[in-house]
Amino acid sequence: MAEAAPCEGRGRLTAFWKGAAPGRLAVVLVFLAACMTLSAFFPGHHSPDSLDQLSQALTGRYADWHPPLMAGLWGVLTRATGFVESMFLFHMALLTTAGLVWARVFERTVSRPSSMLAPALLATPIVTMYAAPVWKDVGCAYFMLLAAGILGLIVSGRRNSLVLNLSLFASLFFAVGFRWNALFAIMPIVFAGARCFCARSRLASKFKKARPLAPILLAALVAGAVLGLNWVVAYGALDAKKSFAFQSVQYYDFAGMSVLAKKDVWNRHASKNGVKPIKNWHGRALSAFRNFSADGLIYGKSAVIPLHSSHDAQKKLNRHWVEAIKENPGLYLRNR
Repeated sequence: MAEAAPCEGRGRLTAFWKGAAPGRLAVVLVFLAACMTLSAFFPGHHSPDSLDQLSQALTGRYADWHPPLMAGLWGVLTRATGFVESMFLFHMALLTTAGLVWARVFERTVSRPSSMLAPALLATPIVTMYAAPVWKDVGCAYFMLLAAGILGLIVSGRRNSLVLNLSLFASLFFAVGFRWNALFAIMPIVFAGARCFCARSRLASKFKKARPLAPILLAALVAGAVLGLNWVVAYGALDAKKSFAFQSVQYYDFAGMSVLAKKDVWNRHASKNGVKPIKNWHGRALSAFRNFSADGLIYGKSAVIPLHSSHDAQKKLNRHWVEAIKENPGLYLRNR
C-alpha cells in the first residue's frame, strides 16, 4: 500500500490537468508572464515625474500637478511595505489581476481554450513595454484594462452582482484618480455597465417609460460620483495644493502660435491682460519649440516664464490665452 501512494499522487495530478486545462493552465501562464515582466523591469523606471510623486509620497505634502491619489497611494504602500518600489509592484499585481479576469472572461464568453489568450496578450511587447515606467499613465491603463474585464464578467453574467459592480466602480475611480482626463475614456465602460444594470434591475419593469433614459442618467451619476470622490480625496483627505498644471499647455500654445506665425503672439496683448511682457519672446519660443516641447520656457535655469500657483495669475493667463486663440484660431488649430 505504501508503494502505491506516489502513483496515486501522480494520477491525481494528471487528472487535475486533464480536467482543468486549459482554464487553470491559463492562470499559471498569466503568473509566469507577470513574473517574466517583473524580472525584466524590476525595480521599474522612475522618471522626473515619478520622482516628484515619490517625493510627495514620502513627505506627505501633495500638489495636483500630478495626480495626488497616486502619490497618496504610493505613500501608503511604501509605509506598509518599507519599499519605494512598491508602486511598481502594485502595477504588476494590477496587471496580473487584469490578466486573470480576462482569462475568465474569455473562458466564459468564448470557450475554455480561448482563456489562453490572456497570458499570450500579457507576454506580448505591446503590453510588457509599458510595464517598466512608474507613471500615472501606466496605472491608469492597467485600471482601465481591469475595469473592462470586470465589465465583461458583468455582461456575461445572469444577474446584477454587488461585488462586481463595486469592483468596477473602484477600478474606474482609481483610473480617473491616476489620470484625471481619463474621465472621458471611462465613459463607454460606464455607459455599458449602466445599461446592463438597468436592463436587469427590477425597477426597469416598473418604470417602462423611463427605461430609455435610465442608463444615461445612471452613467452620468456614476461619472459624477467618480469625479466628485476623487476631488474629495485629493483636496480634502490629501489636502493637495493647486499648481494649475494647465498653464504649461497654455504656454505651449503661445510658443506654437508664435513659431507658426513668425511673430510675437505673447506680447501683443500682454499688458492689457495683466501678464508680464517678455523680451524676445519669438526667439525664445522658437528655441524652446524645436523639440516639440515648451518645457524650456518653464523649466531649468533659463526658464522664460516662472510657474505660478495663484488663482489671480491663472485668471489673467486664461484671459490672455483665450484672446490669443480668438485672434489666431487657424494657428491654434495647426498647433494643436
